[in-house]
This record gives sequence, C-alpha cells and structure tokens, in this order.
Amino acid sequence: MKFINLKSKKGKIIFSEEITICELIDEKERIFQKIDSNSENIVEKLKLYTKKLKRLSFEIIFEEFYFKNIDVEVLEDEVSEENTEKYIEYFIKESLGEDDIESYFIKYFKKEKELYTVFVFDREFIEDIIEFFLENKIKVEKILIKNENYILDNYDLLLKRKLDTKFNTGKGYIFLFLLIITFSSLLKIYNVRLENNIDIFNKNIISEEEKLNSLKLECDSLEKDIDKLVEKIENYSNEKECFSEKILRILEMIPKDVMIENIYFEKNIFTIKGYTNNETSLFKLSKILENDIKIKKVVYDYITKKENRYEFFLELRIE
Repeated sequence: MKFINLKSKKGKIIFSEEITICELIDEKERIFQKIDSNSENIVEKLKLYTKKLKRLSFEIIFEEFYFKNIDVEVLEDEVSEENTEKYIEYFIKESLGEDDIESYFIKYFKKEKELYTVFVFDREFIEDIIEFFLENKIKVEKILIKNENYILDNYDLLLKRKLDTKFNTGKGYIFLFLLIITFSSLLKIYNVRLENNIDIFNKNIISEEEKLNSLKLECDSLEKDIDKLVEKIENYSNEKECFSEKILRILEMIPKDVMIENIYFEKNIFTIKGYTNNETSLFKLSKILENDIKIKKVVYDYITKKENRYEFFLELRIE
C-alpha cells in the first residue's frame, strides 16, 4: 500500500543580488533555480516556476540588496511610545531628503534601549511580490529580513488570512490592503506635519512671550529712569528757585556804589568779586552781611587798590 504524505514540503526563497529558490530535503537545502536580480521584472521570472512553487511552503528572506537599513535613536524622555512610529517615519523622511515617502515601505524593530533598526523597502517591489504569492496561492510561512528574527509580520498575516479564506480575488484583497495602508500612511504624515506645526507655533509663542517680557522689563527700567529724571528736574528747579531768592537778597543788601563783576554759588557758599571807589563802602557792606541772620560767615579773601578803585573778593556762607 502506498501512503500519501499530506505534509507540505518546505522551501526557501532568498532575495539577494541573485534570487535563489531552494527546496529543503532532509533538512538540507537543494537549489533548483537562480534568477538574476537585475531583471526588469522579477515577478514574470517567478511565474515560470509557479507550478513548482505551489508544491512548497516557503520561508522568504530579503537581503540588503533590496532595502536600506538605518539605526534611529529615540530618546524616551523626548518621544512618547505612542509617537515613536511617527518620529521614525519623520526621521526617515529627513534622512532620504524627500517630502513624500509613500513610495517606500518602512518596518522598524527595537534593537536596544532607545535604539531602533529601520528597514526601508521599495513599496512597489514588495507589493508585486505579495500579489504574486496571493494570486497563485503559494504558501508562505514567514518573511525574514537579513535572515534574522526581523519578520515582516503585517505582510505575513495578510498571506495567512488569504490562504485560509475561499477568496479567489487576490487583487481585490491587495487593493483593500493597500487602500488601508495608504490611508494610514497619509494620516500619519498629516499628524506628523500637524504636530510639527504645533511645535513651531508653540515655540513662536514662547519666543514672543520672552520678547514681551523683555520689553516689559525695559519699560519698567525706563519708567524708573524717567522718575529719577523728573525728581532731578524738580530738585534743580527748587535749587534754581532757592539760588535766585538768595542771590536777590544779597544783591539788595549791596550799597549802590559797590559794583559786582561776578557771583558764584556752590554748596551754600557765595563768592562775590567786585570793586568800589569808596573803601568805606566795603566795611559798610561787610557789616550789613554780618548782621543778616541767614549769613553764617563773611570773609574778604582780599581787598586790593588799583588806581582809583578798590577791588575785592568776598566769600559768604549761607544757611
């Protein structure tokens, strides 16, 4: 009696500089086909082996020839867990120097604390490969990156659901999936841009508030300076008025035959320079000033006779 083995045979497809299709026989890999990766249409080449591929359950491995690998540092105290994906997509967009990253498929994994490894694929290539497996109902157990434990689980789940259903319209499923992915990507991009605009707006508000506070401080300082100037002006006005009163009193005391050439006032001391033709008038002036209760001191620095007149220099200390 001949028994039929219903267990699927396993295989492996390695997408590298050369696409290698292997069949696992007694846990050993046997290569039954290699395809040039530089071919314009890899899927068309895979179609030639569809009948053979349908008999196997595959593990698919993508090597570095098909993606870019970028490490991204995400500081926990700056980026919340729910915003990690948005931050990584924004970082990749900046790294690629492109405003639109819809043409890329991005998958990231946590490598260590605050460090993520990110894989960036050509979206059209990935979708063409997935569509090929869906349309031809080829079993895929998992899709690995770099032959490590980096699994494209979202596409892996899509394949398993597709194989478990009675759907025959793979393209319709792919279209729905791509529609969801596209909408999700657009929403993420919009949210990132919105958050960036909010951050810029908040920074502008803080900057303007700092300028306003600086202007307030300057205004307060100017107001204080103005108050000091007003006070000084008032003091000068009072001093001027007082000086005028004092000088007027002294001038009223001076006899008519005594001529004044110069009067100088500083720190309540008057210095008077003048002359007269009559020496007696100088003694008379000294007596008048000494009898004034507001004059504390009267001193002649000098009295000099020149020709027919007497020149003098007099100091007065005023209250």
